[in-house]
Amino acid sequence: MGRAAGLTDDQLLAIRDISYVRPEKKQPRPSPSPALTPVMVAAIAYADVMTVDVKVPQEVFDALKVHLDNQEMFEATAVIAGYNMISRILLATDVGDLANTEVPQVKVKSKL
Repeated sequence: MGRAAGLTDDQLLAIRDISYVRPEKKQPRPSPSPALTPVMVAAIAYADVMTVDVKVPQEVFDALKVHLDNQEMFEATAVIAGYNMISRILLATDVGDLANTEVPQVKVKSKL
């Protein structure tokens, strides 16, 4: 899906690493991958907080709002909320017997 939207291998790999959003306890926050644009970093942080903590701190909201207008902020919030709802329904009911299935890793295309 990401490739179809135009994401590069480096971006797909970076999106899986959210250590810069949620660093290990008492560890310094690493910088996000240079493959990610500032709007991508802000959107990932926003989606992570909405998913894990539900209540979004103002600074996380403001970091994404710099890149999006009011309508786009609403749409981003609705998309994240929708995916969270669907994933919770699918996991709770174990639709397709996939609740314990790992998300596949990105297969990087050879540069040879």
